[in-house]
Amino acid sequence: MGGDQKPRKRTKSNGEGSVYRTVRKKTRVDGTVVETVSWRGYITLDIVGGKQEKKYSKSAPTKAEANKNLRDLINARDAGTLTTTKALTVQEWMEHYLTVLAPKKPIKGRKGNRRSTLATYKGYAKNHVYPRIGKKRMDAVKAEDLEACYQAMADAGMAASSIHQVDAMMKVAFDIAWRRNRMPRNIADLTMLPAGAQPKEDRDVELDEMLRVLEVAKKRRLGAKWVLRIVYGLRQGETLGFTVPALDFDAGVLNVRWQLQRDRPDGHGCGDPVGTERSRLTYAHGCGEPTGTATLRSDADRYKEPPELVRPPKLFPCGKRQAKQCPKVVVGGGVERPAWPCGKAQAARCPNSDGGGLVLLPVKTKASDAPLPMPKQIADLLKARLTAQKRERIEEGPRWKGWEINGEQVLLLFSQRNGRPIDPRDDWDEWVSILEEAGAEHIRPHAARHWAATMMVALEIHPRIAMTLLRHADIQTTMNLYARSPNAELRKAAEEMSALFLGKAIGE
Repeated sequence: MGGDQKPRKRTKSNGEGSVYRTVRKKTRVDGTVVETVSWRGYITLDIVGGKQEKKYSKSAPTKAEANKNLRDLINARDAGTLTTTKALTVQEWMEHYLTVLAPKKPIKGRKGNRRSTLATYKGYAKNHVYPRIGKKRMDAVKAEDLEACYQAMADAGMAASSIHQVDAMMKVAFDIAWRRNRMPRNIADLTMLPAGAQPKEDRDVELDEMLRVLEVAKKRRLGAKWVLRIVYGLRQGETLGFTVPALDFDAGVLNVRWQLQRDRPDGHGCGDPVGTERSRLTYAHGCGEPTGTATLRSDADRYKEPPELVRPPKLFPCGKRQAKQCPKVVVGGGVERPAWPCGKAQAARCPNSDGGGLVLLPVKTKASDAPLPMPKQIADLLKARLTAQKRERIEEGPRWKGWEINGEQVLLLFSQRNGRPIDPRDDWDEWVSILEEAGAEHIRPHAARHWAATMMVALEIHPRIAMTLLRHADIQTTMNLYARSPNAELRKAAEEMSALFLGKAIGE
């Protein structure tokens, strides 16, 4: 610095930022040049990699407006809501979250979401979130944008439970983004959810109907499966994934450690689509509702054993079993879809896909892993099942295949005659046939879990004991979601309350 040159006087302190003027020249079609003047502010941040990081405010046509934008930037920094990283779009962040972060985030005592859960979340994001707010920047998306997305899902007829799942996914994803300075705050915490389409609730079931269903179920080849489902309230996957080593007759306990689930692959592993193809046509009866069911042949395919899992074909008014032969056939399908190099439409059938098929997974939570007491009646029933299983293996001979996981043989307590696991869809069909034989109206297989809680309430079992038997992590789940007093009990309670407040009925 020269001796006569005075140092420039500093007008701002550290952290106050600066505003500068920019001039841009634009040449019009007629050749004239127009200058555009704008003002923009910035503040300096930490030094990263030996370079001073800066955060810029929005440009403005005047210096006064630029100073206001700069003050807003400084206030956001002081409040801790300033985003200091590169602004990503909602779709870019959600794809990163679902692919990298969600699979390893600790949830309910386990590491990461299950593959089936991730597949569901990815479907929600692809079909509902990305088309509506996927292109918005993370630091610019608002709670109203997310509410509009939820409202559109509700208007499309989605159930309230599905919208709640999407909201839970967005809350976790945006919370991580906020903590990593990707957005000024977690706007998902500010959203108001629409009512949506209300989920279908299971109807109330009388005690005599439960006993009729249980009596029919006990006569089936795997009757013990339904006894455990109704008495203990086991989930479908827990029952189908119950292994023989989990039985401890000496200690008199059942150890529920595994559940059978259908794994869904992340996608095709054969590469990108090579074009499009037309799906096959589908056919449906147009002559009306089924009038009954046909009788199964006695020589049914043994590989579809057990026979009670084979759902009998339906009889239609037209007299034809195949929908294609119905005179009022309804033709559908034939839509365009991606064509994959492997030639398969479904990712689960791609030979190069990662995942797919039936798998054994640990139970949902630590509470689900709690051992259950085994009364003598249950122990005798399970011992009879093991004896029948050994007899079936001898009868099957070379047809017995068993089930191997990672080279180790897995012996399931409830399996097909050939030792392979029972498909959950076949389990559903068996439940439907049991209800039909018992003369009961349709209700979901998961209702058996509700029945267990209902009976515990009717028997006046302490809620804490009921929570342990049902293996819930929260007692509110036991009492509010599953426990439904039988109608007879409700009527009795109403009569007692009426007698207390209104006296005895007239004529008594």
